[in-house]
Amino acid sequence: QADYPNQLWQIDTKGQDLKIHSKENSNALEDVVPIVILDDYSRYVVGVRYVYKSDENEAAVMDLIMESIERFGVPESLYTDLGGPYIGNALKKALNILGCRSIRTRPRDPASKGKCEKVMPMYTEKLDLEIKDREHYQEFNIDLINEYAQAVTSRYHNEKHDSINQEPYERYLKYPGQFRRFVSDELLTLVFLPVSKCKVTKDNLIRINKKKYMMPVVGYARKFVEVRTMLKTKDVIHVWFDEKYLGLAEEYQVNNDFLKKHQFITKEDENPAVRIPEKMEVPEFQALERKLQEYRKYQENKTFLNQEIEYLKKQRASVKSELTQTLPTIPPLESKE
Repeated sequence: QADYPNQLWQIDTKGQDLKIHSKENSNALEDVVPIVILDDYSRYVVGVRYVYKSDENEAAVMDLIMESIERFGVPESLYTDLGGPYIGNALKKALNILGCRSIRTRPRDPASKGKCEKVMPMYTEKLDLEIKDREHYQEFNIDLINEYAQAVTSRYHNEKHDSINQEPYERYLKYPGQFRRFVSDELLTLVFLPVSKCKVTKDNLIRINKKKYMMPVVGYARKFVEVRTMLKTKDVIHVWFDEKYLGLAEEYQVNNDFLKKHQFITKEDENPAVRIPEKMEVPEFQALERKLQEYRKYQENKTFLNQEIEYLKKQRASVKSELTQTLPTIPPLESKE
């Protein structure tokens, strides 16, 4: 039993499957199931989404968790079962970076997830029956099913819960806003990207999708780093090490190799003819100055992301201490601006 909101969330996928038209074939039916995230203390549903059974995977779970964190802040712990969508490394690593402990249920212990499972009949009984009562319910699409799910959830939040003798909405929203650990959109998006391991070569390069990339910093030769990439733009490589953001890896080209570039420059004429450009040809900022300006901004942003990660972890301990009145709070993180 959690002592206050956002101390513990439970997530599960259960319930009687509902059949609607397949996303691939309008003449076929396909099962959809609800993924539900429940706040343990208040029984408030912080996230719910129906997905096609074939799409019930780690990516779908992470997307719903990310949306819930964006709305309600980072929980101290997330309690999951041992199902395939919940035991992947990407989810656990993302939660660790944000200072959220990942807890897995013991094998063959259904009672440990009882609170979340007690909410499931609300969807399998109320939602399914309501939809099935309507003519041609199988013509509903997944978006409409989720609209109904939100409506059912809203009614549930405003009804007295037997276990807590209080409305989940009232109990959850008593939680003071200053104790919620909110995350910047940039950090939240970065940590929930697909992640994989990659070994850095002695030349400070990493190989991804048969391409070579230069590490954004030195000092990691022969070490394993984590790389996170966008699904649509796989050439944008974000590099991490030990829950610290190192920066973007740049695709390796001969003209951006320092040693080869140096060899090329030394072969050039040591005393080339110098032409002083006309006044109108000189831009307000030289190319090098613009590059330096972009580089400084990039470095400041990278530093702020790592400061935010460190702050989130300190804030987790601070919230627990404040609510149990044992330790003082930490000062707020300074604005990126």
